[in-house]
Amino acid sequence: MEKKRQYEARQELLEHLKACEYDRMDEVAMTGENEELRWVIFLVQSLSEELSDIQKMEKMQEALHFVRENYSFRVDYLEAVYARMAQFYQAVDQEECLKYCEKVLNVNRFNHFIIELYLEGLREMKDWKRLLAFCEQQLMLLGEQKDYLILAGEASFQLKDYDAAVSYLNGPSQSSEYADQLLHEALDSGGRPKARQNPDMHHYTVQDVRDALTAFKESVQNETRMSFWRADPKDPKKHKWVEKPESLGKVLLQTSLKGCFRDDILTIEECAAGAGRIDLYLNLNSELSVLAELKMCGERYSAGYAKNGLDQLRHYMKARKTGVGYLIIFDARRRDFGKGFPGQCIVEEGIIYTLVVDVRNTVE
Repeated sequence: MEKKRQYEARQELLEHLKACEYDRMDEVAMTGENEELRWVIFLVQSLSEELSDIQKMEKMQEALHFVRENYSFRVDYLEAVYARMAQFYQAVDQEECLKYCEKVLNVNRFNHFIIELYLEGLREMKDWKRLLAFCEQQLMLLGEQKDYLILAGEASFQLKDYDAAVSYLNGPSQSSEYADQLLHEALDSGGRPKARQNPDMHHYTVQDVRDALTAFKESVQNETRMSFWRADPKDPKKHKWVEKPESLGKVLLQTSLKGCFRDDILTIEECAAGAGRIDLYLNLNSELSVLAELKMCGERYSAGYAKNGLDQLRHYMKARKTGVGYLIIFDARRRDFGKGFPGQCIVEEGIIYTLVVDVRNTVE
């Protein structure tokens, strides 16, 4: 029974040591003599504020020497000693801290405390190459984890590999303000998603985009046009635009495009382009890029406001070096529906297509 209690206490101490939870070690009740844990005494002594840094390092070296001499087969003991040394060197010598973090991770690649310490140290030292290499290793091991994608994107951006930065950041940008900012900066610097190394990859054309947008137009006209309107509480026969109808249009458009192209399409909202922002940047399989600007027309939105989207697209296409633009107009004019908008417009930067979507309020 006594041996069982000592074993359990030993394991509890070890867990606290590996996680650098030294304040919790005195909660563990040890009974009897236990020669195997002598190295723990050295580590605890290294925590004393009465010792100088040199004396603390000597105590840690004693612990390491004892484990190597007597229990070299216990990698968990080595992990605990290395973790203490990494934690100590964090405030003394950042490079030494990273060295001992790597020793811990060679023993246990899932030590979360040390992983956080290691990542923090790499960012603080601006060691972007090592940070990128570690994140790529973790992504291969764990799959597409958001935090590692953001860090890999940040490292790639700092290394001026803007294509890689865009590729890493396009997913996390949907849920992280920092990732979204980095993604826009990478795009501003000329970054484009990297082509996938897949021989079966589908190669999309502008006609594929036109077909998808035509399907979107028909879907809105036949099924969701009234989602742009809200009834006037004083007169149910009268309707007004919902708040921010263009934002609603973007949501509906992205949903429709994702349904058509699934994982083959990357969509980025409000992407910076020169002095302005594009409503949507679309990229299909890292090959075909298209810019889309959405405008409302009718009620309080004038035809001139909608047409202004052509000039915006010219500017955006030049800034983004993209040859295809789409002006999508949600037209609610009863008498002049569809009038005054060219079907397509050849510009210096490429070609702009206009898609007019009927969102007239049909309630009489």
